[in-house]
Order: sequence, then structure tokens, then C-alpha cells
Amino acid sequence: MNVTRVSFATCLFALAACSSSSDKTSLGAHAAAGTGGGAGAGGTTSAAGKEGNTGASNGMTGGVSNGGSAGRTSGGAGAPNGASSGGAGGTAGTTVSGSGGSSGGAVAGAGGGATAGGPGERAGAGGATSDGTPTEMALAKLPAARQEHSVAALNGEVYVIGGYSGGATTVTDSVIAYDPAKDSWRSVASFPGPLNHGNAGAVNGEIVVAGFYTNGGMSTATTQVFAYDPMSDQWNEKAPLPMNTERAAACVAVESGLMYVIGGAHDGMSVDNVARYDPVADAWQELAALPERREHCAAGAIGGIIYVGGGRVDGITNFEPKTWAYDPAKDAWTEMADLPTPRGGLAGGVIGQKLYVFGGEGNANASTGVFPNIDVYDPAADRWETIGQMLVPRHGYGAGVIDGKIYLPGGATHEGAGASDENSVFYLE
Repeated sequence: MNVTRVSFATCLFALAACSSSSDKTSLGAHAAAGTGGGAGAGGTTSAAGKEGNTGASNGMTGGVSNGGSAGRTSGGAGAPNGASSGGAGGTAGTTVSGSGGSSGGAVAGAGGGATAGGPGERAGAGGATSDGTPTEMALAKLPAARQEHSVAALNGEVYVIGGYSGGATTVTDSVIAYDPAKDSWRSVASFPGPLNHGNAGAVNGEIVVAGFYTNGGMSTATTQVFAYDPMSDQWNEKAPLPMNTERAAACVAVESGLMYVIGGAHDGMSVDNVARYDPVADAWQELAALPERREHCAAGAIGGIIYVGGGRVDGITNFEPKTWAYDPAKDAWTEMADLPTPRGGLAGGVIGQKLYVFGGEGNANASTGVFPNIDVYDPAADRWETIGQMLVPRHGYGAGVIDGKIYLPGGATHEGAGASDENSVFYLE
């Protein structure tokens, strides 16, 4: 597999156990650096990690203390004697509640026969949770760069549908599928026409795309709906969205065999429309509108309730921080806790009983304009928590969930147009 290869040392202070697997990157604030070198220091009460004695031993992580500062640069190359991997030079991580982090590129091990260590880990705030250690792993890259595409998971594969394949004027009808078991991509039947910002979900054994932009810009939206049948490898037209609710860039959730299309935009304006699709009846039902207009958002179904987080209105930096919960039984929306770092263009997926969101654009504090944040919403506590940073921050993409893992294919690495071929998976170890 084409993966980010990082080894981990044992965590101090018994905060949580770190894995020793060599094919992943932990996102916890106290995750260790690569073997053979020291990690960056933790809080102000702890020292930098020590250099490995043989180049094969694990560097220690710095400790974590409440109110501590971010980790500082530390860690050196692996020692001689043919070490298999070098140490990772730690750099400052995100400081949240005094949790320092380690991150940085690996350094080649010294001595005969040594090979370079893997890329450094990206350690964010928060560390391991009761659900497990947040972990992101790089996967086989897309065959071509994509952004503003649709993503859905079906029958153990992740589908990438349409999107920009280059600049904002190059729109494709290509559809590709990723097989996690093989870490490889394959082409499937093309969409009936070029599209971007499609509203997609997997329901009743098919992938449904309900509304999308048909041109290179973000103006001409449609009510058209198409469903992909993996058995016949064909796209078939279905009942359109309700009249006068054409839109793209909506957020989508699937609950009890029904697909919800929430918000979106057309003609440069965000909308508050909400509709539910019944694939068995091939029919749409309009629902209570969102309390505010929203597009480029993330949504997920948890315990029979639809949650909407992140998003924006009428422009990249016009963020909407509010989280909304929709109860299908009451056809009503309830305001929930705000997303701590509001942004649009983010991807989201549900693991267990929580909604995880990744990346987004409009970051005034980054030269790329992209947010690295990974946040999780717990509806039981009505609380958001920032738990880490992405290996490669992206926006303008979607997520597919398979077996408790969230797959994040493609997306742009720069605000606006900046399509990439990056691909990764997030899970709790």
C-alpha cells in the first residue's frame, strides 16, 4: 500500500496507549515521532524526547500538562549500526488546553545500511479519546486531481463523481471507485454529463446524485437526479428534485433508507430548501426549511436525527457556525452547539454516534486559505471538540464511510481552485 509510514513510542503519564503499527499516523497531541529519534516536547513541565540509542529504538514523547505550551523542535537522526529508520524532527503542534504536539519530516538514520524514516506525523490537539486514538493514513492517490466532486460509499468501495479535474473551468463526467482492500482505483460508467458540486448519497443499493452544477462555474444548477446501479454499471434518470428547488453544494444524509438533501446554492445564492427522497417510490417530499440558508456544509444521521454542521452563505468566508438538528418525526429543526472553527467546503462522516468534519476553506491565518482542523460533534453532550489536524488540509470534497473508517478522496489544497490527487482515511484506533 502507498501509505504514510510512521512508528510510535509509548505515551507518558498513562494518558492513553499509542499504537506501534508502522502504517499510520496518530493525531493525538501526545503521539510520538518516528523510531530512532526524539519527538518534540510537550507542555512546559516536560522535556524534549531523547535520541534513540540504536536508531531502532523509539524516541520518547514529551509530556503534556495543563496550560502547557506547544511542543518545540527536537529530535535527531537515528544512531548508527544499520538503523532501519531515522528519527522525526518534531515541530510545534496545536496547543489546546495545554496539549503540545509533535510533527515534522523524518530524518534518515545514520550508520551503515540505514534507510530514511517515514514522513513525520501531524499531531493535533486533544489526544486519544474514550473512542480511541484519532488516526489518519495516506492512501493510493487519485488517478487525476479532483475537487468539488461528489463522494459516496457503496458495497465496500468509495466513489468519486465528476468535479473539477483541473482549473475551475475544467469539469469532468468521469466516475472512479476506490477499493480499500486493494488500495487501488478503477473507472466505472461516466456520469450522463459533466458536473460539479453534486449532491450525492448511497441509498437502496445505488448512488443517487440529486442536483448539481452543469457548467464550470457555480451558477447553473439543476433539479435533475440520476442513480448509479453497480450491478449494470449504468446511470439512470430518476424523479427530479421538487419544482424550483434546483441546487448544488448541498449537504446530504441518509436515514432509514431515505436520502435528505439539505440547503445548497444556485445562481450564486445559498438556499434553505430541504427535501427527502424515497428511492422505492422514486418520489420527493419537501420538508421544513433550514432556519438559515446554508451551502458547502456537512451532515450525518445519528440516532434517527439529522445533524448539519459547518457551511457558509453566499461566499467563501461567510461562515455559518450554528449546528442544526432535524427530527423527521416532528419535521422540525433545533439549534445545537456552534462549530468552534466555522468554515465551509468541509467534508463530514459519522463513526459510531458522532459526526466528524475535516478541512474547509476561507482560513485567513493560512497562506493556502485552507483549514487543517478535524472536529467531532457528540450529540449526546451537544459538544464539539477539535481532535487534530489533517495530514494534507483540503476543501471542496466529500467523505465516504466504510466499516467505521472515513475515506477522504481528492479536494483542493488551496482556497478556490487547487485540485489535488490526495487520498486518505481517518479512523479511531
